[in-house]
Amino acid sequence: MSETDNNNDVGLPLRQEEFVSLFFANQTRILSFILSLVPNFNDGEDILQEVWNIMWRKFDQYERGTDFAAWGKKVAYYLIMDYRRKQSLKHVIVNDQLFGIISEKASANVIQKDRRMEILGKCLSKLREKERELIKLRYFDNVKPKEIAENFNISINSIYKSLSNVHGKLLICIKRSLGLSR
Repeated sequence: MSETDNNNDVGLPLRQEEFVSLFFANQTRILSFILSLVPNFNDGEDILQEVWNIMWRKFDQYERGTDFAAWGKKVAYYLIMDYRRKQSLKHVIVNDQLFGIISEKASANVIQKDRRMEILGKCLSKLREKERELIKLRYFDNVKPKEIAENFNISINSIYKSLSNVHGKLLICIKRSLGLSR
């Protein structure tokens, strides 16, 4: 069947949408894994692009309901191994056994980071709306405290006190969620 015939398939747009949705939802986890093992960011992005291509070509083999990111990391692992082989021609590189150990640790770190991000998200959702807005402005929109104070016509000290208060609340919530406090 030619590629044009595939595009006439009624189910294809839904399948494309499903793939794109799953990939973008998991892309940060896959890229974090890649960058924990590949020292060059541009090479990491190239590997992520190749992961996308392979996963798209083999998406019909993906079993719905399974861990999409784990599948992506497995594809990335083999691409990184190939990358390493090519790099070893240029540089001295660690042996495959040691690399396997490093890869396992990197995967565990990504999982731990994902858990911490999930906990942070839950803790953020427990804050009052004004507190969440302050965090959003400061850390997601990267607005400086002085600008926040000017926008709300309040003192910069009030902003610092509010940020400190919110940091304290988040720290307590995160510690409790991780079982680090009583």
